[in-house]
Amino acid sequence: MDNSALAGELADLIHQAGRDEIAEGIDPDLVAVTLATGYFAVLHAWCKPDPATFDLGDRLRQLVLLVADGMAAK
Repeated sequence: MDNSALAGELADLIHQAGRDEIAEGIDPDLVAVTLATGYFAVLHAWCKPDPATFDLGDRLRQLVLLVADGMAAK
């Protein structure tokens, strides 16, 4: 997953964020891979033949907030 185009784009954005916004010891590339993997997992669950039981936008926002909170400098 770390060679996906999405992970690469996310890594670029996270690297631009600045070290003062990301907690010390957090690898921006790992954050990008985590977000990309989570995105595809949520999308896969939403596309299953069974009707989706969640709102896609809300679930993706939850994913971003969860990861952002974990990487944020406090």
